[in-house]
Amino acid sequence: MDNDEKQPFLTHLEELRKRLIVCAIAVGIGFVITYFFKKTQKTFSDYLIETRITNACKLLTQDDFTVSESCFESGYNSTSNFHRHFRRLTGLSPKEYKKKILSNY
Repeated sequence: MDNDEKQPFLTHLEELRKRLIVCAIAVGIGFVITYFFKKTQKTFSDYLIETRITNACKLLTQDDFTVSESCFESGYNSTSNFHRHFRRLTGLSPKEYKKKILSNY
């Protein structure tokens, strides 16, 4: 997968972040936090983690993506945070997940 195909996910996250900042400035951060939680039943942090891990899972199903590449392409700057969040949401390490998924094909 080339860089052009990887960029839409990170661009989407950056656009969402910018929109939330503008809303927070316009109406107040407390309102934005409350509104976001009412609409999603998640904190923004939890939503972001779930979105990143979902993207990483998709990348890990592709043979040409390593665990590290999936980590960084999903917006993580730290492999330790990535591994901790991944295990918390999937019950598996990224390597275990990749092995399990690829063995089913």
